[in-house]
Amino acid sequence: MNEENFGSPQWNPLQEVIKPGDDAPQMDCNFHELLEKTNLRSIQDFYWSKESFEIKILDLRDFWLDQRPGEIGCRAKERVTWR
Repeated sequence: MNEENFGSPQWNPLQEVIKPGDDAPQMDCNFHELLEKTNLRSIQDFYWSKESFEIKILDLRDFWLDQRPGEIGCRAKERVTWR
């Protein structure tokens, strides 16, 4: 979370999560797994514990591929907020 630079112009709370050249979630990304692998919820916890400031994690894709055993489909997006 780059706590040593908190409040300064050098602060980059996502430096451990997003590396140069990283892409946004693709249509075939499992958003639940993405949250677990990147530990994005720790950003929510950090802001809440430091400033009582709520951060919402949004999946902004309009649609995604839905892969289930034996089938692949496409599904329209429901607006989902994580918290």
